[in-house]
Amino acid sequence: MKTKQSLCLILACSTLVACEGGGSSSSSGPSAQAPDVEERELVFEFSEAPLEPTVFNIAAGTGDPEDHFSPNETISITWKMEVYYDDQSVPEFNESFPYTASVYLSEDGAFQQEDDLELFSISCMWPSDSDYACGQFASFDCDYAPGNQNVISCSSIPVGRTNGINDLPVDTSAFLNVIPKSADVLYVACLDEEPNKCTTFTGSLQLN
Repeated sequence: MKTKQSLCLILACSTLVACEGGGSSSSSGPSAQAPDVEERELVFEFSEAPLEPTVFNIAAGTGDPEDHFSPNETISITWKMEVYYDDQSVPEFNESFPYTASVYLSEDGAFQQEDDLELFSISCMWPSDSDYACGQFASFDCDYAPGNQNVISCSSIPVGRTNGINDLPVDTSAFLNVIPKSADVLYVACLDEEPNKCTTFTGSLQLN
């Protein structure tokens, strides 16, 4: 009788160990892999108001509307760029993005490079770089018809940067077929490393 009880006890213990062993073996297998996280998409665009691209007359105190310009007055052009990811996260502090910005005068507000008058095109670095005259923020002064010449001459602020512009003249004779003339100012910016990622903005001015 004692022998039977001992055998039953040994069998019961063996069964219990086997069950526990099976359980631990199952739990130690490879866990299910998490689904792939979708890659973030970079967003590159001009800032919205109040820091959207603007064109204004620094001589507006004379009574002229801020977007009207007479000969020998200065057209001030500014903008701010936004760069972030589509999950609303921002680039790391050591990330930078070179981009090229161009400013045109247009008769109809539709970007047609062969028909529009390019005032300037410039290399910029977001958020900023000491060699570039523009970055997250950009500011330019363009002298309209200085000395009653048929030119608009633009310079970057600050001046003297390697990638800046200084007194870059553009002949306006063909574009200014009537005076005064209302025109659209087209801002176009594209990332250098992703040339198809561009952003545009349209403003307005009048040249008297």
